[in-house]
Amino acid sequence: MLQHFKDKRILSPRLIISPIAVKDALFVKELFNTSEWLKYIGDRNIHSIAAAEDFISNAIANSNAAIWTICTNKKTTLPLGIITLIKRDYLHYPDVGYALLPDAMNLGYAQEATLAVIEEIKITNFLAQIHAITLEENVQSLNLLRKLHFSFDKQISEQNEVLQVYKLELKKSSF
Repeated sequence: MLQHFKDKRILSPRLIISPIAVKDALFVKELFNTSEWLKYIGDRNIHSIAAAEDFISNAIANSNAAIWTICTNKKTTLPLGIITLIKRDYLHYPDVGYALLPDAMNLGYAQEATLAVIEEIKITNFLAQIHAITLEENVQSLNLLRKLHFSFDKQISEQNEVLQVYKLELKKSSF
């Protein structure tokens, strides 16, 4: 479903959003073990470079997942976060997700990256809607979803967690 979209490089005023690559393994290991990631997303058992490389290889091979690194368009090319678009079995449309290293939080990067991905989806015109999922206690994520004009859709229980599902209409559905 997302295969044709996942290899796109997306630019925004301050960011370069590039498809994740195995060379990003050290960054992935660092991000997946931050306190915010562990609190709101959960432990994905990425505690070594080899585990991060396996995660990235599996993500690249998954046609239902697009994962990009977020870098500033300044001279540094070190990733500061990721943005994802994943078609999950329990959602009708893919969901967009984002996570940043602590030093990159509260600087507008998640909003800018998410808007850039949404605009790219609109240009390609292949989805009528996207979802976003979060925990009710993740206030920062909920505030960002509201800023991005997502609206609450429903609450679901998945893998012993209660998730808040938000939706964003991208075009009029033909359903």
